[in-house]
Amino acid sequence: MKHFLNFINLNSLLVVFLTLVCGPFTFANVSIQEKLDSGKSPWSYSYFGLYSHELAAADQGGGRFSSYNYVTASYRLGSDNKVTFRLPFTVNSYGFDEFNGSANQQQEVLLQDFIIGYTDYNLILLPWDIGVYWEARLYLPTSQFSRDIKMISRLRNDFIFSKYLTSQMVLEYTSKFNYYHQSQTAYENRFVDENGFDVVTTSLTKKIFYDHWLSLWYRSSPSFSFGWLAGWEDTYYNKSPINNNRVKNAVHEYKTGPQVAFELSPNANFIFQVADHVFNDENRSELGQFKIDNTDLTLLAFVRF
Repeated sequence: MKHFLNFINLNSLLVVFLTLVCGPFTFANVSIQEKLDSGKSPWSYSYFGLYSHELAAADQGGGRFSSYNYVTASYRLGSDNKVTFRLPFTVNSYGFDEFNGSANQQQEVLLQDFIIGYTDYNLILLPWDIGVYWEARLYLPTSQFSRDIKMISRLRNDFIFSKYLTSQMVLEYTSKFNYYHQSQTAYENRFVDENGFDVVTTSLTKKIFYDHWLSLWYRSSPSFSFGWLAGWEDTYYNKSPINNNRVKNAVHEYKTGPQVAFELSPNANFIFQVADHVFNDENRSELGQFKIDNTDLTLLAFVRF
């Protein structure tokens, strides 16, 4: 018991030391790209981009590059919290993707759902010096797809729990829970298949999407970290009279892979990930093999103006 108490005391002293040297305990949150601006004006502006590429599509000779981006205006409420207004858009290049088979897709730029958010960087310090980051988002149906399926809104709740295991080793648990408020349980889905034929199907609307994962980071310097992630994604759909109120099977996807976080400047930081994705009902035995069909490359970029 004495040794255990000594360990707890030493661990607490470590966090106090890191707080004094490095600032608030959000320093432990390696995954947070959007740092809180401490300038004179409460307003700040930034850009976020998530760029992805499928190795399987690249192997066909024309893999499509996709990106989800948003520009943000933030208003700082206090030393740890702010409200945000985000204008999202996607940019997709020519090429193939997993959704359209061998059909070559055209380049496109699309407006996405407008986001109003609230962020608290230091929501609470839990026992054992676990820091908690929290962000709440409200998505409004401004994208063409959301208007087509008549979505009312989407609510998202994000948590990041961070714990220093040593002075350089950080363990994080990230949770992103999404609830879709829909006006209908199904919608008409129109698209062109890989043979060039028009297809019309009926699809169920999404109800819940839950993305969560563990990350173990090693901070080799204040501006460079590398680590590994392991997690899963759960998707649930509404039941509809159109299919006799049968519930569509939930989709469960597992993921794992290496990641690197780095800063080019105090106003530009990035995370690069190589993730192996498999489906529970299809190919979960392939998890960790990083087959071309299952592997995605992702770069997350955040730039403050």
